Amino acid sequence: MNTTGTPLGEEFDLLIRERIKNFWGYGNLNGPYWFVGTEEGYSEENERLLDRFTATSHQQICDVYDDLKVDPGHVYWFEEGAPIQRTWRRLIEMMLYSETGKHPDKE
Repeated sequence: MNTTGTPLGEEFDLLIRERIKNFWGYGNLNGPYWFVGTEEGYSEENERLLDRFTATSHQQICDVYDDLKVDPGHVYWFEEGAPIQRTWRRLIEMMLYSETGKHPDKE
């Protein structure tokens, strides 16, 4: 296990520790369905991860769109004509099928 810290520094290390202790994920607990998850879409090139973690620090649940506007690449998935996001696709398809009895298409 690497214990030398992250390449993003001490501030990022602290954000990660607090996030592990307190963060449930992205979602809306007042909605009729809960799709709560913590998938961050991290890659080595993602310079916005620190910005995202800072914007959502000290929160247990975050709105994946409203709370993450600090990263235009992240909110791209909510814009008109965006492709289906693979992380949530199957869960959303199951929800839509349970409501309509039909397999959903891209429309």
